[in-house]
Amino acid sequence: MRNPVVSVCVPTYNGGVFLPQTLQSIAAQTFDDYEVIIVDDNSTDDSVALARQYASSDSRVKLFEPPQRAGSSARNANRCLAHARGEWIKLIFQDDVMAPHCLSSLLDSTRDGHRFALCWHDYHFEPGVDDNTRTFYETLAPLGTVLPGTYAAPEIFCDAVLTHWFKNFLGPPSSSFIHRECFARYGAFSSDMVTFSDLECWIRMGSNEGLAIATAYLVTYRVHDTSISARLRTSSEAPYRHNLERVLFCLDLAFAPEYARMRAYLQARTPALDPKRILTREAMGALWIAIDAKHRNGDPSLLERWDAFEGAHPQVRAILHEFDKDRKISWRGRRFSWRQ
Repeated sequence: MRNPVVSVCVPTYNGGVFLPQTLQSIAAQTFDDYEVIIVDDNSTDDSVALARQYASSDSRVKLFEPPQRAGSSARNANRCLAHARGEWIKLIFQDDVMAPHCLSSLLDSTRDGHRFALCWHDYHFEPGVDDNTRTFYETLAPLGTVLPGTYAAPEIFCDAVLTHWFKNFLGPPSSSFIHRECFARYGAFSSDMVTFSDLECWIRMGSNEGLAIATAYLVTYRVHDTSISARLRTSSEAPYRHNLERVLFCLDLAFAPEYARMRAYLQARTPALDPKRILTREAMGALWIAIDAKHRNGDPSLLERWDAFEGAHPQVRAILHEFDKDRKISWRGRRFSWRQ
């Protein structure tokens, strides 16, 4: 059987309230050579029933129900990728919607051989969204402002990432359109990241491929209080998890082969930037937060999390040890003191 041009991937988890609108937006596409891959992560609402109903009306739709939970949207998205047969991967999350010409416009944006594309997106704020959340999204720099035009070469892309360090000006997963070869070459979404797995993936892809941009609002990102991103923002664990994931990203930036091109860009700048120094700075920052929580607030939990993280990533420990020797700083007892 011939493979479709596009695999529309829909990772779901307790998204029944908005899922019908998402599925309807897929069915309304003007480009129709696609399959729909729905992977449910053990939902306890009516998501599976809704997906089954949708699949019964269209032979292009396939529903998968793995018995074990993936536990994060990134891991569940990767499960979708494992089942996808299309040349192109179009992610659309369970509460977002696509404009009818979304697939056709994104395909047009890749006509010159580009393999990684994003479209402009707008927001729909559900009732009850608080002012802080609304402000967070409305003050993010939009893609069209940071990278005007229809294509950003890898060096331009890297410069924008550096200017907006750890700020997601690129967009949510639902705005992406990626050739399957990019996932094969550079890897899927990081299973170790929760707070910005999409941004890390976009940086990995764009620093190698550059970025094609569909200059139209083709995706609407729905903001509501029950979303996964909302739970992450309000979780008490979220702030320090974000710090640890920043360190993990910088670890990849310093050593992973997928980031070789971005390392070359950083080192060719004037002044040059050393990825290992960036890693050291982020690691010291995360460790200092944990030390401060223990000695200022009597809370050892962050330091325990840091110790587990450092144990799982010995390269981070080695970087800090190298800094210790160079600066003659003792970390004994998790306090800073100048050696005599």
